[in-house]
Amino acid sequence: MIVRKTIGEQIFDYIINEIRIGNLKPGDRLKDERSLAEELGVSRVPIREAVRSLCQMGILNSRQGEGTYVNTNSSDVLKNAMNLYMLLDQTIMLEFIEVRRFMETESARLASLNATDEEIKEITSIAKQREAAADEDMDEEKRHELLDELDRKFHLTVAKATHNSVFYNFLDSIRTTLKIHQQEAAKQPGMMKKTNTLHRKVCEAIARRDSKEAAALMQQHLMDVERVLIKTFNEWKEK
Repeated sequence: MIVRKTIGEQIFDYIINEIRIGNLKPGDRLKDERSLAEELGVSRVPIREAVRSLCQMGILNSRQGEGTYVNTNSSDVLKNAMNLYMLLDQTIMLEFIEVRRFMETESARLASLNATDEEIKEITSIAKQREAAADEDMDEEKRHELLDELDRKFHLTVAKATHNSVFYNFLDSIRTTLKIHQQEAAKQPGMMKKTNTLHRKVCEAIARRDSKEAAALMQQHLMDVERVLIKTFNEWKEK
Protein backbone atom coordinates (compact mmCIF):
# COMPACT_ATOMS: atom_id res chain seq x y z
CA MET A 1 0.00 0.00 0.00
CA ILE A 2 1.32 3.44 -0.94
CA VAL A 3 0.99 6.01 1.84
CA ARG A 4 0.99 9.62 0.72
CA LYS A 5 3.10 11.96 2.83
CA THR A 6 1.67 15.20 4.15
CA ILE A 7 3.33 18.47 3.19
CA GLY A 8 4.71 18.72 6.73
CA GLU A 9 6.30 15.26 6.42
CA GLN A 10 7.82 16.19 3.06
CA ILE A 11 9.34 19.33 4.57
CA PHE A 12 10.63 17.24 7.49
CA ASP A 13 12.36 14.94 4.97
CA TYR A 14 13.67 17.93 3.01
CA ILE A 15 15.38 19.46 6.06
CA ILE A 16 16.80 16.07 7.10
CA ASN A 17 18.23 15.63 3.61
CA GLU A 18 19.75 19.12 3.67
CA ILE A 19 21.59 18.13 6.86
CA ARG A 20 22.57 14.73 5.46
CA ILE A 21 24.17 16.15 2.28
CA GLY A 22 25.90 18.93 4.19
CA ASN A 23 23.95 21.95 3.00
CA LEU A 24 23.02 22.46 6.64
CA LYS A 25 25.76 21.78 9.17
CA PRO A 26 25.73 21.67 13.00
CA GLY A 27 25.44 25.24 14.25
CA ASP A 28 23.94 26.57 11.01
CA ARG A 29 20.86 28.79 11.28
CA LEU A 30 17.74 27.64 9.48
CA LYS A 31 16.03 30.16 7.19
CA ASP A 32 13.01 31.83 8.79
CA GLU A 33 9.52 30.44 8.17
CA ARG A 34 8.59 33.03 5.56
CA SER A 35 11.75 32.48 3.50
CA LEU A 36 11.38 28.69 3.64
CA ALA A 37 7.69 28.89 2.73
CA GLU A 38 8.45 31.07 -0.32
CA GLU A 39 11.38 28.87 -1.39
CA LEU A 40 9.38 25.62 -1.12
CA GLY A 41 6.07 27.04 -2.34
CA VAL A 42 4.07 26.07 0.75
CA SER A 43 2.32 27.84 3.61
CA ARG A 44 4.09 28.54 6.88
CA VAL A 45 1.95 26.06 8.85
CA PRO A 46 3.62 22.83 7.60
CA ILE A 47 7.03 24.53 7.95
CA ARG A 48 6.22 25.17 11.60
CA GLU A 49 5.03 21.58 12.11
CA ALA A 50 8.18 20.08 10.60
CA VAL A 51 10.49 22.37 12.56
CA ARG A 52 8.64 21.62 15.80
CA SER A 53 9.02 17.86 15.23
CA LEU A 54 12.73 18.21 14.48
CA CYS A 55 13.22 20.30 17.61
CA GLN A 56 11.44 17.67 19.71
CA MET A 57 13.79 15.04 18.29
CA GLY A 58 16.81 17.20 19.16
CA ILE A 59 17.92 17.61 15.54
CA LEU A 60 17.11 21.33 15.56
CA ASN A 61 17.39 23.75 18.45
CA SER A 62 15.06 26.76 18.71
CA ARG A 63 16.47 29.79 20.51
CA GLN A 64 14.02 32.42 21.66
CA GLY A 65 14.52 35.62 19.67
CA GLU A 66 17.45 34.20 17.69
CA GLY A 67 16.00 31.59 15.36
CA THR A 68 16.35 27.86 14.80
CA TYR A 69 19.71 26.12 14.46
CA VAL A 70 20.99 22.67 13.60
CA ASN A 71 21.92 21.14 16.96
CA THR A 72 25.64 20.88 17.65
CA ASN A 73 25.07 18.24 20.35
CA SER A 74 24.43 14.98 18.50
CA SER A 75 23.82 13.07 21.76
CA ASP A 76 20.55 14.99 22.23
CA VAL A 77 19.02 12.98 19.38
CA LEU A 78 20.06 9.71 21.01
CA LYS A 79 18.75 10.81 24.42
CA ASN A 80 15.37 11.78 22.98
CA ALA A 81 15.12 8.52 21.01
CA MET A 82 15.92 6.43 24.09
CA ASN A 83 13.46 8.36 26.27
CA LEU A 84 10.72 7.91 23.68
CA TYR A 85 11.58 4.23 23.32
CA MET A 86 11.23 3.66 27.07
CA LEU A 87 8.11 5.83 27.25
CA LEU A 88 6.42 3.49 24.76
CA ASP A 89 7.68 0.34 26.51
CA GLN A 90 8.67 0.68 30.17
CA THR A 91 9.80 -2.97 30.35
CA ILE A 92 12.62 -2.20 27.90
CA MET A 93 14.49 -0.61 30.82
CA LEU A 94 15.80 -4.02 31.86
CA GLU A 95 17.35 -4.44 28.42
CA PHE A 96 18.86 -0.95 28.58
CA ILE A 97 20.49 -1.94 31.87
CA GLU A 98 21.97 -5.08 30.33
CA VAL A 99 23.35 -3.20 27.31
CA ARG A 100 24.78 -0.54 29.59
CA ARG A 101 26.73 -3.20 31.52
CA PHE A 102 28.35 -4.48 28.34
CA MET A 103 29.18 -0.95 27.17
CA GLU A 104 30.58 0.18 30.53
CA THR A 105 32.73 -2.94 30.85
CA GLU A 106 34.28 -2.34 27.44
CA SER A 107 34.56 1.38 28.25
CA ALA A 108 36.78 0.60 31.26
CA ARG A 109 38.91 -1.78 29.21
CA LEU A 110 39.47 0.77 26.44
CA ALA A 111 40.08 3.60 28.90
CA SER A 112 42.92 1.63 30.51
CA LEU A 113 44.52 1.34 27.08
CA ASN A 114 43.78 4.80 25.66
CA ALA A 115 43.52 7.27 28.55
CA THR A 116 46.08 10.03 28.82
CA ASP A 117 47.82 10.66 32.14
CA GLU A 118 45.66 13.77 32.58
CA GLU A 119 42.47 11.79 32.00
CA ILE A 120 43.54 9.20 34.58
CA LYS A 121 44.15 12.01 37.08
CA GLU A 122 40.67 13.38 36.37
CA ILE A 123 39.01 9.97 36.82
CA THR A 124 40.88 9.46 40.10
CA SER A 125 40.01 12.96 41.31
CA ILE A 126 36.28 12.40 40.73
CA ALA A 127 36.40 9.07 42.60
CA LYS A 128 38.13 10.76 45.55
CA GLN A 129 35.57 13.59 45.55
CA ARG A 130 32.77 11.02 45.77
CA GLU A 131 34.44 9.25 48.69
CA ALA A 132 34.88 12.60 50.47
CA ALA A 133 31.23 13.55 49.84
CA ALA A 134 30.12 10.37 51.59
CA ASP A 135 31.65 11.62 54.86
CA GLU A 136 30.83 15.32 54.62
CA ASP A 137 28.34 16.87 57.04
CA MET A 138 25.40 17.86 54.84
CA ASP A 139 21.70 17.37 54.26
CA GLU A 140 21.09 13.80 53.07
CA GLU A 141 19.08 14.88 50.04
CA LYS A 142 21.89 17.20 48.95
CA ARG A 143 24.40 14.40 49.59
CA HIS A 144 22.51 12.03 47.28
CA GLU A 145 22.29 14.72 44.58
CA LEU A 146 26.04 15.35 44.81
CA LEU A 147 26.86 11.62 44.83
CA ASP A 148 24.65 11.08 41.79
CA GLU A 149 26.35 13.89 39.88
CA LEU A 150 29.82 12.61 40.78
CA ASP A 151 28.81 9.09 39.80
CA ARG A 152 27.66 10.41 36.42
CA LYS A 153 30.92 12.34 35.97
CA PHE A 154 32.99 9.29 36.89
CA HIS A 155 31.39 7.00 34.32
CA LEU A 156 31.32 9.63 31.58
CA THR A 157 34.97 10.57 32.19
CA VAL A 158 35.92 6.91 31.85
CA ALA A 159 33.87 6.77 28.63
CA LYS A 160 35.56 9.92 27.33
CA ALA A 161 38.96 8.35 28.02
CA THR A 162 38.18 5.57 25.54
CA HIS A 163 38.66 8.23 22.83
CA ASN A 164 35.59 6.79 21.13
CA SER A 165 32.75 9.33 20.98
CA VAL A 166 30.10 6.62 20.52
CA PHE A 167 30.82 5.24 23.99
CA TYR A 168 30.51 8.69 25.53
CA ASN A 169 27.32 9.66 23.68
CA PHE A 170 25.63 6.32 24.26
CA LEU A 171 26.45 6.15 27.97
CA ASP A 172 25.48 9.81 28.47
CA SER A 173 22.14 9.07 26.81
CA ILE A 174 21.39 5.85 28.65
CA ARG A 175 22.34 7.46 31.96
CA THR A 176 19.75 10.19 31.28
CA THR A 177 17.13 7.57 30.40
CA LEU A 178 17.73 5.57 33.60
CA LYS A 179 18.24 8.62 35.84
CA ILE A 180 15.21 8.24 38.14
CA HIS A 181 15.75 4.52 38.74
CA GLN A 182 19.50 5.08 39.13
CA GLN A 183 18.95 7.69 41.83
CA GLU A 184 16.60 5.43 43.77
CA ALA A 185 19.00 2.49 43.51
CA ALA A 186 21.88 4.61 44.84
CA LYS A 187 19.93 5.30 48.04
CA GLN A 188 19.70 1.62 48.96
CA PRO A 189 21.59 0.55 52.13
CA GLY A 190 25.26 -0.18 51.54
CA MET A 191 25.30 1.05 47.92
CA MET A 192 27.21 4.28 48.61
CA LYS A 193 30.17 2.51 50.24
CA LYS A 194 30.19 -0.37 47.75
CA THR A 195 30.10 2.01 44.78
CA ASN A 196 32.93 4.17 46.14
CA THR A 197 35.10 1.10 46.78
CA LEU A 198 34.66 -0.23 43.26
CA HIS A 199 35.16 3.19 41.69
CA ARG A 200 38.50 3.42 43.47
CA LYS A 201 39.52 -0.08 42.34
CA VAL A 202 38.54 0.68 38.74
CA CYS A 203 40.68 3.84 38.91
CA GLU A 204 43.66 1.88 40.19
CA ALA A 205 43.32 -0.73 37.44
CA ILE A 206 43.07 1.95 34.73
CA ALA A 207 46.12 3.73 36.20
CA ARG A 208 48.06 0.45 36.01
CA ARG A 209 46.91 0.03 32.39
CA ASP A 210 45.48 -3.33 33.44
CA SER A 211 42.68 -3.61 30.88
CA LYS A 212 41.51 -7.06 31.98
CA GLU A 213 41.21 -6.06 35.65
CA ALA A 214 39.57 -2.72 34.83
CA ALA A 215 36.91 -4.48 32.75
CA ALA A 216 36.31 -7.16 35.41
CA LEU A 217 35.93 -4.59 38.19
CA MET A 218 33.60 -2.39 36.14
CA GLN A 219 31.50 -5.43 35.31
CA GLN A 220 31.32 -6.34 39.00
CA HIS A 221 30.29 -2.78 39.83
CA LEU A 222 27.58 -2.69 37.14
CA MET A 223 26.23 -6.10 38.17
CA ASP A 224 25.85 -4.80 41.74
CA VAL A 225 24.04 -1.71 40.43
CA GLU A 226 21.98 -3.84 38.05
CA ARG A 227 20.66 -6.06 40.84
CA VAL A 228 19.48 -3.03 42.82
CA LEU A 229 18.05 -1.32 39.73
CA ILE A 230 16.00 -4.40 38.87
CA LYS A 231 14.76 -4.59 42.47
CA THR A 232 13.67 -0.93 42.50
CA PHE A 233 12.13 -1.29 39.03
CA ASN A 234 10.05 -4.28 40.14
CA GLU A 235 8.92 -2.39 43.24
CA TRP A 236 7.95 0.57 41.03
CA LYS A 237 5.87 -1.73 38.76
CA GLU A 238 3.95 -3.11 41.73
CA LYS A 239 2.83 0.36 42.93
